[in-house]
Amino acid sequence: MSRAVTVFVDCHTFDAGWQGTTTYLAGILNALPGAMAAKVPDIKLRLVCAAESADNICRFLTVPFEYVPIRTGFLWRNLVDIPRALRRTGADVVLSQYVRPFAAPCPTISVIHDVLFLDFPNSFSWGYRTLRRLLFGWSARHSTRVATVSRYSAGRIEHHFGVPADSIAIIANAVDPVFLQIPRQERASAGPLRLLSVSRLEQRKRHEWGIQAQQMLAGAGIDSEYTIIGSGVGEYAAQLHTEVARARSVGLKVDIRAGLSSADLAAVYASSDLLLFPSEAEGFGIPVIEAVAAGLPAVVSDGGALADFRGKFAGHTFPADDNQAFLAAVRSASENIRGLRAEAVAKRARIGADYSWDAAAGAYADMILSLTGRRS
Repeated sequence: MSRAVTVFVDCHTFDAGWQGTTTYLAGILNALPGAMAAKVPDIKLRLVCAAESADNICRFLTVPFEYVPIRTGFLWRNLVDIPRALRRTGADVVLSQYVRPFAAPCPTISVIHDVLFLDFPNSFSWGYRTLRRLLFGWSARHSTRVATVSRYSAGRIEHHFGVPADSIAIIANAVDPVFLQIPRQERASAGPLRLLSVSRLEQRKRHEWGIQAQQMLAGAGIDSEYTIIGSGVGEYAAQLHTEVARARSVGLKVDIRAGLSSADLAAVYASSDLLLFPSEAEGFGIPVIEAVAAGLPAVVSDGGALADFRGKFAGHTFPADDNQAFLAAVRSASENIRGLRAEAVAKRARIGADYSWDAAAGAYADMILSLTGRRS
């Protein structure tokens, strides 16, 4: 007789649409049933997902799940609704991102992707920093297990919250196979250089540097078009939209898009010539490995965990605090784009093995089986 393990997942990130945390959770959950079956065939995984809408979950998950509607805000969700749902569903483990429920009758796994708001306070408001320091710190210290996506993030969690880095599970992001499978589009010899950025519209992402790169290229007689894929609200997002409108008014080709599916996003990568990733710092940096998987060269800062990607992508790494080095790297890449494209295509095969959702889900399966006393 098969045994069941019930994993309850707070999927509220699926209600917000595409972002790095959405990609991570979807990748893990879609691979988790197979990972569990491979380790202990007689255990049936029961996946229970909570969000505002089942349709929002279905946008990202391709595996069977039971839906629990939770439409309240953060505080009431974690204080009342999720603890109540955990008891009602008989959950064996609860998986949350950043903040675990305030009460839980079962072991808790909290995924804390990064604490960049503490390392780079000027990029975040006082209120944002204060609330998250309190909540993330409490969650890190009171979760049964803490997971993160890089050695860099593990070290920073230890520094800020006192949780030993060697007790934190480091389970990296991975790439959707669609990026590995999509064919590269040939570059038109007379066409503009197609620049791409993929990240939320936040100050530390520095999308305006891409517009500066366009201006620099235009001054050198190099035509370009720049696509920014991401969404965001607040002062920076508003300023960026204004900057984009200003750039377009003087003849630059720049656009902001959002809400793309994985297949559509992969198609944009495959039709681009160069990824720009001038972020001040990242806890991981999913767009870099997506670019590698799609055979796209990149110019990437060395901020935070991004330094770990040296040698894994075709292109240039530059010091995160050096705008002129970024512009020089873009100019250099533009002058050797065909050579970099060939190098990028050659690197595609390895990235799928290095960053695999099956491997990442296997690590979560081991953790779940250990916490429930059902070791493989």
